[in-house]
Amino acid sequence: MRRLLSRLVRTKTPGKQEKSPPPAHLRATVRRHLTFYPDLNVVYFRNAKCGTSTFLKTLWTATDRRLGTTTFVEDVRDHENAPAQTIRQGNLRVPDPDVVLNAAHFTVVRHPLVRLVSGYIEKVNRPPKHVWQLFCARHGLPLDAQISFPEFVELIAADDPQMVDRHFRPQSINIAWGYVPYSHIGQLEALDQTARFLAAHDVPSVLAHRPHATGAAERLRGYLGDPTVLKRAVDFFEADFETLNYAPSLENLLPLSPIEPPEADIGPLRAILAMDARQSAPV
Repeated sequence: MRRLLSRLVRTKTPGKQEKSPPPAHLRATVRRHLTFYPDLNVVYFRNAKCGTSTFLKTLWTATDRRLGTTTFVEDVRDHENAPAQTIRQGNLRVPDPDVVLNAAHFTVVRHPLVRLVSGYIEKVNRPPKHVWQLFCARHGLPLDAQISFPEFVELIAADDPQMVDRHFRPQSINIAWGYVPYSHIGQLEALDQTARFLAAHDVPSVLAHRPHATGAAERLRGYLGDPTVLKRAVDFFEADFETLNYAPSLENLLPLSPIEPPEADIGPLRAILAMDARQSAPV
């Protein structure tokens, strides 16, 4: 995992700065996770199982407030009507990458172990879920398989972290650590800091919307009480514990300190935006 972390951040040596090559997953991550709200001049970088529905609702209603409209519906993933723009949905088109790069970028993270258990409870052993179907296909499991939590941890921990589903993979990958010019990286357990950041960008309040809540924090010991399973999970999320300021244990689930966004190498992000989000020239 230390090798993964070294690929995610810019390394520094005395007298010069060295840039490591962008990770192979970066383009797919940006296409799916970078979410631009042009009316707020804010970019929200989605991070699965970290309050995504809450922030989609919050930013949609804030856009309505700014424009004097009432377009919000309860389905925060109603892509046809949402003000969010993403490359994946095909509605992020800008004349220049700087339109996006100059916006205020933020994301929100969560204690890695709580997020892991929440993902297992909601997504695993659930045949109707698309995530479960993809998981089974990757690991050669029948759709009616019932895998235990230790088996689940072993499967993802033995996999390439970049290829693990976004609901379970390290958050350092999901948020493209070191490649996005973040103004703020919030922590789900300390949302007052994120609320203050958003208030400075004309988003007056964070509106809770938790259709996928699992109560994972209260159920953590039931899943991670086995020291062997706990160590396997902690090792898998080593990069997250190092960068996101959480303790690798069950004793303290609160952030150890706020996150200082890293200096970003935005060259790869600029290239991705220029290639995938370029507004066509008028005919």
